[in-house]
Amino acid sequence: STATFYNLVFNNTANNGAGDIILNGIDAAVSNSCTFTDGIVNSVTSNKLIFNNNATAVGAGNASFVNVKVVKTGNNAFTFPVGKSNVGYMPCAISAPSNTTDAFTAEYRRNSATALGPITAAGLYHISACEYWMLDRTTGSSNVNVTLSWSGISPCNAAAYVTSLSSLVVTHFNGTDWNAYGNNGGFTGNGAAGTVTWNNVSSFSPFTLGSTSAITNPLPVKLSAIKAFRVNTGDRIDWTNLTEKDLQRYEVERSGNGTSFNTIYSVFPKANDGQEQYYTMIDEHLLNGTNFYRIKALQLDGSYSYSAIVKIEPTGGHGNYISVYPNPVAASQFTMQFNNYTKGSYVVKLSSSNGQQIMNKIIQHPGGSMSVTMERPAATPSGLYILQVTGDQVNENRKLMIK
Repeated sequence: STATFYNLVFNNTANNGAGDIILNGIDAAVSNSCTFTDGIVNSVTSNKLIFNNNATAVGAGNASFVNVKVVKTGNNAFTFPVGKSNVGYMPCAISAPSNTTDAFTAEYRRNSATALGPITAAGLYHISACEYWMLDRTTGSSNVNVTLSWSGISPCNAAAYVTSLSSLVVTHFNGTDWNAYGNNGGFTGNGAAGTVTWNNVSSFSPFTLGSTSAITNPLPVKLSAIKAFRVNTGDRIDWTNLTEKDLQRYEVERSGNGTSFNTIYSVFPKANDGQEQYYTMIDEHLLNGTNFYRIKALQLDGSYSYSAIVKIEPTGGHGNYISVYPNPVAASQFTMQFNNYTKGSYVVKLSSSNGQQIMNKIIQHPGGSMSVTMERPAATPSGLYILQVTGDQVNENRKLMIK
């Protein structure tokens, strides 16, 4: 059954979790205006939020959006206020259909689009490895323009996720393969946040972001949490690929000066299924002095990408210190170097110059010298920030410039 409202406001200031507003056994329809103030709209029985002809959605954002299917009926352009509880607000949009009886249904999925099937569209090199939108034309035959979005909360990390607007496209899956794409409706925004539109779409669901360039945009390789530290037998290097897909191999490279690197270890990918995979290796043949490490990920098509650089410095004689590099930070990651600190948990906080906290993480330090990469909070404005590290009798601040 369906409960129909003229105006509907979602506002649960208690904010008691991801499912803090529940459609419990009933669809909700809106005839005029639906306002999103606070709370994520969920359902226990696959119920939907329905917008009738001329109904509007107002105020949707990370504080309030729809975690279930949204239906729009009518001949109005519409932005679907969809998202996912563990991600945030990730809208998609359509232009005005031709008829008042046309209906479209949308839902955001936090899953790998690459896992759905292969790419067959000529000129399409790769697609998102972490998300897609279900957008169906459930009634009528109207063609519409389809718009997808990205932002600082995009699960693939926006700073590395979208790197070139000109080669970014909306792509379509036909149930078997990714067979078509387009961006003739243009773009808004930049690499940190924006939209891309494909005009006059006639076939629907699912859609995701793709790239017509082999080296830009939603890259299948997302190397993260690179970590190096000293153990009894040498230097241990850990790394994670958040979206492992279409890889030949990983190569661990080492340098004595941070500039000239040589491969010391190769490993084949575990799954290549678009999901997260973790790796570790130990370098038992150390160079004298400081040892620098990075991970090279080689794709099946011959392209490759590098992780951030981490390093291990000889212990003793340097005292206790924490350093951050590169500084200023221009990429999506930076590296923290701990030297001669005791084993334990350390809290790392990043705050703006006006005191607003934008990052809070716990680092497990094995003791001695350790280097670990940190994700720059996506869509962070340029400026001066304070990096604070607290732990076992440690309370240190470092200035960090973000470009």
